[in-house]
Amino acid sequence: AALRRRTGVMVLCWFAASFSYYGLSLNAGNLEGSLHANFALSVAVEIPADLLAGWLCDRVGRKITLAAAFGAAGALCLSCAVLPASLTAGAAMLGKFAISAAFAIVFVYTAELFPTPLRNVGMGVSSSAARIGGMAAPSVILLADLLGARAPNVVFGSAGAVACCGVLLLPETKGRPMPETVADCDDARGRSSRRRNSMSTRKLRVAPLSESDGDAPVDEGAPVVWSPASESTDGHTHGVK
Repeated sequence: AALRRRTGVMVLCWFAASFSYYGLSLNAGNLEGSLHANFALSVAVEIPADLLAGWLCDRVGRKITLAAAFGAAGALCLSCAVLPASLTAGAAMLGKFAISAAFAIVFVYTAELFPTPLRNVGMGVSSSAARIGGMAAPSVILLADLLGARAPNVVFGSAGAVACCGVLLLPETKGRPMPETVADCDDARGRSSRRRNSMSTRKLRVAPLSESDGDAPVDEGAPVVWSPASESTDGHTHGVK
């Protein structure tokens, strides 16, 4: 169930990121102002967006940063429906800034969510969803002729808002070991499995056993593990330290 949830959410995130990213780039011609200036500005905001996304991923975490990026992109694009025409271009550019950051984060986050045997498959399926989103984006631009210039931004903002809600269902991966098996994708089972592995690899100091030290006292400061095999035939019980 955990792996299916991760796959479904990441497919949604990649679709929404590509859908909104390319859609906002192509929608520059429907914004107020010069087409060339709007397009150049929409490209320029990607550089600081990628730098900020990388910094926040290491400081805050992947989940929170990605959810905030999708949420900001959705809110800014949806606000274009009510803002004055003179402010829609600025809101759309800030939305492009946020969705560019989200697109940069999903590459790292997806690789850390899938287990090692399925990591390539997970990345491939997610990337395929992004290609579908990129193909669907140009069709939404045509809504400007039917419903007005604000309509495409509302559609792209809705996709970002839905993706933001989906990210909240995922676990945080910052500072945690990457899953190695499908069972590790289950949060509770993954923690218990790692805890058992750490306990099994802990080295135990074994006290030397001989007839001469059969009555030797056991160091009370060391952890003692008792087992039936530690009881000898002469009635003495030896501790494994």
